[in-house]
Amino acid sequence: MGLPCLRLSLRVASLTVFICGLVVLTVLNLGWYMRRYSQHGIPSSLGRNAESLSQLIGELNGTNDVSASYLNDQLHNPQSILDSSLDREMKRRLALIDAACTRRKVSRQAKRYNAQFFDHLLVLDPYKLLFNFIPKVSCTTWKKLLGELMVRANATEHFTTLNKYTTEERNWRLDTYKKAVFVREPLSRLLSAWMDKFRDNPKDKKRWEKYFGKQIVKRYRQGVHDASGRSLRWLNVTFTEFSQFVARYGPQCEIDAISDHFVPQNEICNPCQLNYHFIGHFENLAVEGPYFLRWISADHLVSFPRFHPSAASRSFKEEIARVPIKALDGLAKLYKRDYEMFGYSFENTLDILVND
Repeated sequence: MGLPCLRLSLRVASLTVFICGLVVLTVLNLGWYMRRYSQHGIPSSLGRNAESLSQLIGELNGTNDVSASYLNDQLHNPQSILDSSLDREMKRRLALIDAACTRRKVSRQAKRYNAQFFDHLLVLDPYKLLFNFIPKVSCTTWKKLLGELMVRANATEHFTTLNKYTTEERNWRLDTYKKAVFVREPLSRLLSAWMDKFRDNPKDKKRWEKYFGKQIVKRYRQGVHDASGRSLRWLNVTFTEFSQFVARYGPQCEIDAISDHFVPQNEICNPCQLNYHFIGHFENLAVEGPYFLRWISADHLVSFPRFHPSAASRSFKEEIARVPIKALDGLAKLYKRDYEMFGYSFENTLDILVND
């Protein structure tokens, strides 16, 4: 009889160790997410080490009254803990936008504007969703993913933009659909635009050099007075030159299919007038992409693709350090409202230049 009892004891002990391991991994994963978000402005109370999982769950839900059954449900569903923190962060971001718009005393009514105002708003009727795409904020990925959702819904046509509809049709969707947008740290987005359009993609490089390159080189490259480029295949505009150009002429640019890669994001998505329900951050796309799919109840239809850090993040410190102070000051002024509305900090961005 002793041997079977010993075997049973060993099985119970192994099961206990396994369960404890799962709990520890859950807490460690939650801690990782909280530390990640504390770097992007989540209240410090969410970023500290909680004395217990029960206390942390209570903080996330705004109450100290956490029942044993509720705690048990949360322990078996760590996804709900993450979603609770993301829900709170979303409310914080929306409050930032509301406060910024109130300070500016701007109109909050999108219906006053003409069709061109809505040419970046994708319409997904089956999901009652308006999604504002911003170039260099993973918009290619989003268009592919949202297009797949339309196929899954057996839509008769691919998604289109809101400006294609009549005034009555636009207003009805503005009143009844969810509205979402993803944004990005402004200087990181600018660097990504330069890398994509002036460095890595020959087809786009030819187009952008023709559109901007000659005047950039003539104005910002020392010793160059004739930027015709007849003797060179490429002008090879540097990020420093591009940054100086955007800092000087960005405020005067009208939005088109080229300038929308570097004009302020708030001018593309118009958060004061469109009253978004969801403001995502590119930097946390690995977490917020899947969360967005759950938010529109489409996570069972498609999966968010594996997210890889952008090439801009790897070169950011080196490239930004070369930009003259005067140009950085101009960029800070150009993107001031983006920093203010979307919860980024220009000062924190500059800290990267002096800290590892």
